[in-house]
Amino acid sequence: MNDARKVAAPLGALFDFGGTLMESSRYDPDAEWGRVLELCDNPRNVSTDDVREAGLRAWDEIHAALGITGREDRTHVLEVQQIGIQRLALAACGLIPKVSAKEMEVAAWDAAYDHRPTSGIVELLEALASRGVAMGVVSNATVGAHCLEHDLQRGSLDYHFDFVITSADYALRKPSVGLMSAAVSRLDLPPEQIWFAGDKAQFDVAGANAVGMTSIWYNASGDGAGPHVPDITVTSWAELTQMLP
Repeated sequence: MNDARKVAAPLGALFDFGGTLMESSRYDPDAEWGRVLELCDNPRNVSTDDVREAGLRAWDEIHAALGITGREDRTHVLEVQQIGIQRLALAACGLIPKVSAKEMEVAAWDAAYDHRPTSGIVELLEALASRGVAMGVVSNATVGAHCLEHDLQRGSLDYHFDFVITSADYALRKPSVGLMSAAVSRLDLPPEQIWFAGDKAQFDVAGANAVGMTSIWYNASGDGAGPHVPDITVTSWAELTQMLP
């Protein structure tokens, strides 16, 4: 921790989702697209490989249009909905969905990841809640808020949060000022009274700083922040909990 002093609890707190509130040991695209295939009538008898490749081709076209070379290079602030990618892949393969698009999105998300609460986050959220702090979630995600809400509920974290915002639902990704300002507005508090906590300096710290929130960098891996200077850095959630008076 770079600041051993006690700090007053904020009036509001916003959290990133992946790597911050919850973590996953895997991303399994075969399980993801296999689940999609299970939820469709398959008159052409296409394989999981076929539908996965159709999805990847759609992503390649999007990345080419944005001038980037791969999914890992996502410095742009425009977001694409996974639900649209799924629709493209199904249409290309002649698959006929047997469930709603929302149900398929949640099922595919659930198959692809095994999210669980990060160490110490339960205690931090309880400490903030006991002090009357209003809380929300703001995540860069290609899926809608219902997917994150599903995981938060399964991890027994959902009752702490007044809302969940994903970039897929709002068209812009962190560190977009527009997305961060929308989250501030949802809390209906001055930004200087809000903490924003996240594990990625280039998205979470940069976005929080841009709109005047207090940036909390959860740096469990000991990475460098680069040009983005957080107000508070912690290497565990227990450190941040202990800073509360």
